[in-house]
Amino acid sequence: MVFLFDVDGTLTPPRSPMTEEMVKIMTQLVQANDVYLASGSDLEKIKEQIPATILEECKGVFSCAANQFHIKDELQYENQFIPDEKLVEQLKKLIETSSYAIRAGNHIEYRPGMINFSIVGRNATASEREE
Repeated sequence: MVFLFDVDGTLTPPRSPMTEEMVKIMTQLVQANDVYLASGSDLEKIKEQIPATILEECKGVFSCAANQFHIKDELQYENQFIPDEKLVEQLKKLIETSSYAIRAGNHIEYRPGMINFSIVGRNATASEREE
């Protein structure tokens, strides 16, 4: 059988490591099936969440909202996206004018094929992100 799993919020809590219980389940699953992972994050962030033993057994990983595809650590393809400067300026203005109080930094993150944007910021703690 073939399985495709999202990482954040499915296999792991958002931006957090996989639980021991999920590690046991996924270890058995990847050994007996063709398993692919998908995430909006880049491969390095996925590696912080999914143990190497599981990643090594996966048939492939779609990262950056499927704008990159990896088999093991080897990049198979990548879509590029260069945002219009007007878009970037609008995002910066949204950060400046937002009434949300927490600003953790790294609000605009450039990734292959996309921009990750967050008012609270990618550097936010789990509790700040949840809030």
